[in-house]
Amino acid sequence: MSPGNPNTPAGDGTPSNSEIEQARREALRLKMTRRKLGMAGRIGQSFLDSKLTPLIVVASLLLGLFAIIVTPSEEEPQIKVPMIDVMVGFPGHRRGG
Repeated sequence: MSPGNPNTPAGDGTPSNSEIEQARREALRLKMTRRKLGMAGRIGQSFLDSKLTPLIVVASLLLGLFAIIVTPSEEEPQIKVPMIDVMVGFPGHRRGG
Protein backbone atom coordinates (compact mmCIF):
# COMPACT_ATOMS: atom_id res chain seq x y z
CA MET A 1 0.00 0.00 0.00
CA SER A 2 1.10 3.52 -0.58
CA PRO A 3 2.11 5.45 2.54
CA GLY A 4 -0.27 8.36 1.82
CA ASN A 5 -3.57 6.52 1.39
CA PRO A 6 -4.34 3.17 3.08
CA ASN A 7 -7.00 2.34 0.45
CA THR A 8 -4.75 2.48 -2.61
CA PRO A 9 -2.86 -0.65 -3.61
CA ALA A 10 0.89 -0.58 -3.21
CA GLY A 11 1.55 -2.69 -6.27
CA ASP A 12 2.89 -5.62 -4.23
CA GLY A 13 -0.23 -7.79 -4.74
CA THR A 14 -1.81 -7.22 -1.32
CA PRO A 15 -5.45 -6.04 -1.37
CA SER A 16 -6.34 -2.61 -0.05
CA ASN A 17 -8.73 -2.04 2.86
CA SER A 18 -11.56 -1.08 0.49
CA GLU A 19 -11.01 -4.24 -1.57
CA ILE A 20 -11.12 -6.37 1.56
CA GLU A 21 -14.32 -4.67 2.71
CA GLN A 22 -15.89 -5.10 -0.74
CA ALA A 23 -14.96 -8.81 -0.77
CA ARG A 24 -16.41 -9.22 2.74
CA ARG A 25 -19.70 -7.60 1.68
CA GLU A 26 -19.89 -9.77 -1.44
CA ALA A 27 -19.31 -12.90 0.64
CA LEU A 28 -22.07 -11.87 3.05
CA ARG A 29 -24.44 -11.16 0.15
CA LEU A 30 -23.77 -14.59 -1.33
CA LYS A 31 -24.28 -16.22 2.06
CA MET A 32 -27.63 -14.44 2.49
CA THR A 33 -28.83 -15.44 -0.99
CA ARG A 34 -27.98 -19.09 -0.38
CA ARG A 35 -29.89 -19.37 2.90
CA LYS A 36 -32.35 -22.20 3.24
CA LEU A 37 -35.87 -20.86 2.72
CA GLY A 38 -38.71 -21.45 5.14
CA MET A 39 -42.18 -22.55 4.12
CA ALA A 40 -43.37 -19.03 3.20
CA GLY A 41 -40.14 -18.40 1.29
CA ARG A 42 -40.55 -21.60 -0.72
CA ILE A 43 -44.18 -20.73 -1.56
CA GLY A 44 -43.16 -17.21 -2.58
CA GLN A 45 -40.26 -18.50 -4.66
CA SER A 46 -42.54 -20.95 -6.45
CA PHE A 47 -44.91 -18.11 -7.37
CA LEU A 48 -42.00 -15.95 -8.56
CA ASP A 49 -40.63 -18.74 -10.73
CA SER A 50 -43.99 -19.98 -12.09
CA LYS A 51 -45.37 -19.10 -15.51
CA LEU A 52 -48.90 -19.61 -14.12
CA THR A 53 -48.76 -16.64 -11.72
CA PRO A 54 -50.03 -14.04 -14.24
CA LEU A 55 -52.81 -16.45 -15.26
CA ILE A 56 -53.86 -16.87 -11.62
CA VAL A 57 -53.91 -13.08 -11.13
CA VAL A 58 -56.04 -12.50 -14.23
CA ALA A 59 -58.42 -15.33 -13.25
CA SER A 60 -58.80 -13.84 -9.76
CA LEU A 61 -59.60 -10.40 -11.17
CA LEU A 62 -62.16 -11.85 -13.60
CA LEU A 63 -63.76 -13.90 -10.82
CA GLY A 64 -64.05 -10.77 -8.65
CA LEU A 65 -65.57 -8.79 -11.51
CA PHE A 66 -68.04 -11.61 -12.15
CA ALA A 67 -69.01 -11.64 -8.45
CA ILE A 68 -69.68 -7.88 -8.51
CA ILE A 69 -71.83 -8.16 -11.64
CA VAL A 70 -73.83 -11.19 -10.44
CA THR A 71 -74.50 -9.97 -6.89
CA PRO A 72 -78.07 -8.62 -6.76
CA SER A 73 -78.63 -5.09 -5.55
CA GLU A 74 -81.65 -2.88 -4.90
CA GLU A 75 -81.98 0.82 -5.46
CA GLU A 76 -83.44 1.40 -2.00
CA PRO A 77 -82.89 -1.66 0.18
CA GLN A 78 -84.96 -2.02 3.38
CA ILE A 79 -82.31 -2.24 6.07
CA LYS A 80 -83.22 -2.51 9.75
CA VAL A 81 -80.60 -0.73 11.79
CA PRO A 82 -80.56 -1.74 15.46
CA MET A 83 -81.09 1.37 17.57
CA ILE A 84 -81.75 2.27 21.20
CA ASP A 85 -82.82 5.50 22.86
CA VAL A 86 -80.92 6.59 25.96
CA MET A 87 -82.78 8.89 28.36
CA VAL A 88 -80.63 10.73 30.88
CA GLY A 89 -81.90 12.93 33.67
CA PHE A 90 -80.44 16.44 33.73
CA PRO A 91 -81.92 18.27 36.74
CA GLY A 92 -82.04 22.04 36.55
CA HIS A 93 -81.96 22.21 32.77
CA ARG A 94 -84.86 23.71 30.83
CA ARG A 95 -86.30 21.80 27.96
CA GLY A 96 -86.04 23.30 24.46
CA GLY A 97 -83.78 26.12 25.32
